[in-house]
Amino acid sequence: MSSDAGRPDEPGGPDESGPRGGPGRPDEQPASVFPLPEPPSASTAEPPPAAPGAPVEGYQPLGGRARRVRVALAAVAIVDIVAMISGVLQLRLLQRAQTEEISEEAASTNDLLYGGVGLVQVAAVVVTAVLFIRWFHRAYRNLGVLGGLPRYGAGWAIGGWFVPILNLWRPKQIANDIWRGTDPELPPGGAPARKGGQLPALFALWWGGWVISNLIDNVAFRLTLRAEELPELISSTQVNLLADGFEIPLALVAALVVSRTTGRQDERAAQLGAHGATSAGRGGAPGATHLGGAAVPSGGGASGS
Repeated sequence: MSSDAGRPDEPGGPDESGPRGGPGRPDEQPASVFPLPEPPSASTAEPPPAAPGAPVEGYQPLGGRARRVRVALAAVAIVDIVAMISGVLQLRLLQRAQTEEISEEAASTNDLLYGGVGLVQVAAVVVTAVLFIRWFHRAYRNLGVLGGLPRYGAGWAIGGWFVPILNLWRPKQIANDIWRGTDPELPPGGAPARKGGQLPALFALWWGGWVISNLIDNVAFRLTLRAEELPELISSTQVNLLADGFEIPLALVAALVVSRTTGRQDERAAQLGAHGATSAGRGGAPGATHLGGAAVPSGGGASGS
């Protein structure tokens, strides 16, 4: 049989299973019956979601400053306890002096102890005040970054403590703004209320205690400056004992305020980081924070009461 029909290299031979370009060519795929989606262009592609807990740009954590404040408050409480012991010893000595003569050595020892403890007390209070105000100032500066609405410039978180009369309420207003403006349950871009809203009873206890403590300290200081006779010395010692005893639980309350506020800001920052919120620098008004597409002023100067 010499027929050429069976040659495999001839077109149309029996080994060719289909027409040119058909299924017989393994290097060419048939067109799909289901159209494939086109890849997204660079202009329409969505950015990858932020990793949970991603840092919020511009947020300054309060942990380090908060720890230093708590340590200082604990030191103040310890020094106040020592001052109360010293005050009780002086009170007994003064009461004895009303009925019997006190040796010069006993009087000098008491004066040295009572005066030395008083100086340490003043130093501890000054250091604690500096550390607390540094923490307070940073917490207020964080407010705009975390989506809050500060009513005043950040400088008021420092100056508000030193202006007579005004210092009876301005720092408390700032503390209220910090608490309300860093609510972790507030959605990104949501504006917190400047008035109203639930505040912890701890805040009222802390601020009321601070005002009362300052009034007692003021009275004790004036009595101490004027005290010369035994009855006056006894009265000033008693009021100083009252002031010291009042400051011990107040230091604990202040430490709780610092801890809860710090934890609240960290929780709010973590929530915004999980939603990919970023701070200023993408256009809009200078000093504005962009949260969920809304620009929120991060500086002071906003009006409100």
